[in-house]
Amino acid sequence: MLSQIWHEAEIILSYNKVIDLGGGVYCVTEFGNSVNVTVKGNSHNCKCRNFQSTAGLCSHVLAVADTMGTLAALLEKFNTKTNKASSILNANISKRAGEKPKEKKKRKGQNNVEQIPILEEIERPDNDIDCQKPLAFTEIWHNTNKFQVVFTKECTSKAQKCESCKVEFARGGVVCIPQDIAICHMERYFYPKKDANGKTTYEPTWKREIARFYCVKKECILRRHPYFWKGMVEVQDDVRQNLKEGHKKLLKEALHLSI
Repeated sequence: MLSQIWHEAEIILSYNKVIDLGGGVYCVTEFGNSVNVTVKGNSHNCKCRNFQSTAGLCSHVLAVADTMGTLAALLEKFNTKTNKASSILNANISKRAGEKPKEKKKRKGQNNVEQIPILEEIERPDNDIDCQKPLAFTEIWHNTNKFQVVFTKECTSKAQKCESCKVEFARGGVVCIPQDIAICHMERYFYPKKDANGKTTYEPTWKREIARFYCVKKECILRRHPYFWKGMVEVQDDVRQNLKEGHKKLLKEALHLSI
């Protein structure tokens, strides 16, 4: 469970934000949701379920501590806590565990109505990316090219940072899933050119295109491509075969893509 919390904190730090609201309150955003973490001295408090069930540790608190530069102190304090193992176990074990099964008696009246299980959760549509829009091209990088899902390790020399938010992509020896994927789009660009007087100006290319990369976030893509919608995303077969559940979950939550 703790390894899962650590993994979730890495996703928050890579794809979302920690916002200082002042007064020791930090807003942690993750895929459209937000949670407030309160910091008083060396004490952190979060109202999420994981914080209560792990004796004071969750992905939101880890993200805030890392942003503040106090992650090492937080982990040291957590390791010195007593009975934290029993707290984690008790929070995740059913209260009736160990008891003999008892026959349930039918209740009278409205409580005896048969409960119909939910077979499928209905996803709320996102007008920003679920519906096709007019292709209004106003910049040289606007075009009908597909937005490709790529692994950053296969484009190391090119995929340095997001073209929109300028955040650098995670790279190195080992990059955790799903931080190792990005969106690639081929675009025209401006190049430097000297005139007869030696003055440098920037001219747009006519046909030549270059690969630009974006975070797997609709905000980053829409900022430069307002006409974007999920139908413009393409996943090549070789990429699709290597996608893990973490990748598929991110693509589903961020861009409403079903892989």
